[in-house]
Amino acid sequence: MFPAATSGERAARIDDNRRAIDDAATLGAEVLVLVCGAAPDRDISAARTMVADGIAAIVPYAAERRIRLGIEPLHPAFAAERSCVTTMREARLLAERFAPAQVGVIVDVYHVWWDPERAAEIARLGERIAGYHVNDWLVPVKNVLMNRG
Repeated sequence: MFPAATSGERAARIDDNRRAIDDAATLGAEVLVLVCGAAPDRDISAARTMVADGIAAIVPYAAERRIRLGIEPLHPAFAAERSCVTTMREARLLAERFAPAQVGVIVDVYHVWWDPERAAEIARLGERIAGYHVNDWLVPVKNVLMNRG
């Protein structure tokens, strides 16, 4: 996660992401999935800027370790606590700032099933798809975080 209320906290989060990249490299993983973080002080626009800046700060580090970053948009129900990136389009536009081999998008059906632009965005992503999760959103919802089928 990248957004934080102070510059010191943002720097610490970038360091946490660098450690996660190191862990991914140690494990031989090809992709590190990014759950980008929520908005401090409820300013989602500022949070999105912090996410973009945070990803830009770690891309060279990840590239040196041959780790691809995968931005995972989360269902809007998670915007307040987990991720300000909630649509496939948002994730694609963030990823397009970098080479496809460096930054892609994770398509998690649980999080994007509702997105009316989902199919078109998947088609636009092409080689930017860095991974996918196939699961379902159970109804009735009992626990938003753990409600997968």
